[in-house]
Amino acid sequence: MKKLVHAGLFALTTAVLAAPAAIAAPPAHAHENNSHAQNMHPGDTHGQQHAGQRHHEVIQDRVLKPSRDWKAGQALPSHYYGKGYAIDHKRYKNLSKPGKNQRWIRVNGDYVLINTLNHSIVKIMTN
Repeated sequence: MKKLVHAGLFALTTAVLAAPAAIAAPPAHAHENNSHAQNMHPGDTHGQQHAGQRHHEVIQDRVLKPSRDWKAGQALPSHYYGKGYAIDHKRYKNLSKPGKNQRWIRVNGDYVLINTLNHSIVKIMTN
């Protein structure tokens, strides 16, 4: 019982000490405002080129490509568990009939056959 009380007090103390630091931290995108662009000279396009490249890299990081990023046997990320990604294999002639406890889902143009019991990837078909 004493250990439980100490663990609870430790967790509470940690939360109380960490909360002000989290609140005081500036947003992650605070430095990406236009203040840099305002300080540029009219003929200076070097900064604009780098800003465009940085923005492009961020967009590339967001686009998930299952045929490139996932492999058979891996666990499917939890936000793909819902039926919103499920598709009917009959509407696509290149998809086989899923077995028992299997389902086809579509993620960014790729088709992924998953096991619905353990949420593992069985097969990936590119579009």
